[in-house]
Amino acid sequence: MQPTAEILIESAFQTARRAGPASATAGDLVHAALAGLRLLRRAIDRLAGPTMASGLDATVRDELLTDALRRRAVSLRDPEPVPLRPPGPGLGRAAALVENAAATCLALNGATPDNAVLDAAIRALARRIPDILGGTPDREALIDTLRDTEDEERPAAAWTVLPRGPVPLH
Repeated sequence: MQPTAEILIESAFQTARRAGPASATAGDLVHAALAGLRLLRRAIDRLAGPTMASGLDATVRDELLTDALRRRAVSLRDPEPVPLRPPGPGLGRAAALVENAAATCLALNGATPDNAVLDAAIRALARRIPDILGGTPDREALIDTLRDTEDEERPAAAWTVLPRGPVPLH
């Protein structure tokens, strides 16, 4: 586990949560986590191809399944999927912070011999979603949301921190 990725992701969420009057709601934070995962998925798909991008999907699915199994062990019944909350007015700022942290993790990953930083960032973002929602969302619907390329050409707030040229993914 890469503590750097955990710290970056945690700091982004803490900053978004403690922004005073512009602080992010739970819906803003969930959608910010999705924005960070979408940014990583888009970068992985472009730099390493669709097979590696499907690996991100599998990692997110695994984290959500792990959360659902934990909740089942406590309640002794299958948890109902929790709907995603709608975003509020703090989404722009929260998404910019989380995308920036995700992009920084992507850039740091290029300096490592494996994809440990990238994997840690994906897992940290995916674990945030059920924590914020207080339950596990529908896994396949969430994966479909990550695959949505409707805003593919939208400039991400964080692309400015990426180095020029290709970022190596191992």
